[in-house]
Amino acid sequence: MVSLDVPEKYDSVSTWRLVYTDCDNTPREVVMHSTETIPLDVAKNSCTPLLAYPVFDIRTASNPAPLKITTTYAPVDRPLGAIYPYRCTLSYADGFAADILCTLYTSCSKENTPAQVQRYLARFNWMRFMELCYSYKDPWLLDRERILLNIADGTFRKTDFVYTGKTD
Repeated sequence: MVSLDVPEKYDSVSTWRLVYTDCDNTPREVVMHSTETIPLDVAKNSCTPLLAYPVFDIRTASNPAPLKITTTYAPVDRPLGAIYPYRCTLSYADGFAADILCTLYTSCSKENTPAQVQRYLARFNWMRFMELCYSYKDPWLLDRERILLNIADGTFRKTDFVYTGKTD
């Protein structure tokens, strides 16, 4: 069972679209309420990326039925996130770390089994990585490709945290 603590800044958001990877490294999606505890099928003894996108009900006088849309406190391509079991509180910085982990899981070679990929990535120090993300004002501006390649190669170092110069 996983429950998520949503930062106070997002108290007005009651519904979230949660994306995570299951035991086979396949992306899964559930819609949950902020106060809800939900069961997730996650791999045992491995890290699970949790990416959360806010969902709002929009009702207008001309359209009284709710229109579900995903919108942003953080842009849609920059979700809040966490890496379970290390953290369950969603944050902008952990969203970057969770996105990196999710990308590594979902883009791995078919030559590797899901269990092999999970074992490899479980050896990486995700807690330290998340702490490094917090030391940057906007970790989403870091060179994502460089970080992904070096984690995958097993050569990642703190010095790989380099801004791309893009301001999106």
